[in-house]
Amino acid sequence: MAEQAYRTLLSNTFLDSCSLIDRIITKAESEIKNQSFSKENRELLVDLLYNRINRIVTKFEQLLFNYNCIYGKHLKVPTETFGYDEKLEALLSSDVISNNLDMEAVD
Repeated sequence: MAEQAYRTLLSNTFLDSCSLIDRIITKAESEIKNQSFSKENRELLVDLLYNRINRIVTKFEQLLFNYNCIYGKHLKVPTETFGYDEKLEALLSSDVISNNLDMEAVD
């Protein structure tokens, strides 16, 4: 594979990974808002989300490692770049539940 094609693959994979992580977290936040999860269940959910996100990030890191080995580059993408740590922490807070609007209470 030509280096430019591999770089394009890396770029697309990074963007797809970020998008997938955002969708996963948004879905989880929606589920937490729509159901009354106990703190323990929210912690379990966040642990499961972290494991799933970690697998996504690891696949990208493997692709990046292969690129660096094949082409003798030293590209680095810190995991903080994916921006999921604060979002997962926010899911643990009680603010997620308190932001839920009860539509029946509005009437």
